[in-house]
Amino acid sequence: MSAPQPLPAAIRHLILDRDGVLNQEAPGHGYILRPEDFRWLPGSLQALVQLASLGMCISVATNQSAVGRGLMTLAQLEQILARRLFLSARARGALRLSQAGARFATVGHAGFRHSRGADPAGGG
Repeated sequence: MSAPQPLPAAIRHLILDRDGVLNQEAPGHGYILRPEDFRWLPGSLQALVQLASLGMCISVATNQSAVGRGLMTLAQLEQILARRLFLSARARGALRLSQAGARFATVGHAGFRHSRGADPAGGG
């Protein structure tokens, strides 16, 4: 693999979605309801480490409608995020990410439930 090329100076903070970007989508019902259901996408950890080595600040923003639908509590969502994304020692992959010098600046989440036909921006 060739050495990473520096990013333009104007790009210093990357905000990523969680599901389908960092981790595999949940099969069946489509919701990751337990920390053990979280699976990193192949190559995502390596990409995060490479971005961090270029000086990139990385954050995660995710909407988890399972909270709004009552399939999980906000506390359960925060447990999944803590164990899988906030780089705790128990998180598979996350410990390797932390040891390689990469981390998330922040992980933001919402628990909105989108109604069929509703505007996700809040217009209806």
